[in-house]
Amino acid sequence: MTHYEIKHVLFMSTIHAKQEDFEEGGYIAENASCSSEYGNFLYAEQHTAESHGEDTPDHLVPILELAARLKCDYIAFDRDATPYDELTEYDW
Repeated sequence: MTHYEIKHVLFMSTIHAKQEDFEEGGYIAENASCSSEYGNFLYAEQHTAESHGEDTPDHLVPILELAARLKCDYIAFDRDATPYDELTEYDW
């Protein structure tokens, strides 16, 4: 029987990050494994709250902590994702 590898993805509204995070040189833009005009795909295991470096903006730490707590493999920042009440929203 074939063993299928299933990954968990946390869909995150881009409103929970700052616009600068997605611009050239921004944390998400520089670390995303895939980017488009609609959002970005970040490999969460490389950016866990425990392993984030000094270059990780403080405002992204709650997102990384949430992904780690939920044992997510990826974070999909999507402009159409539903915002979460417990996370800060930023004006673009």
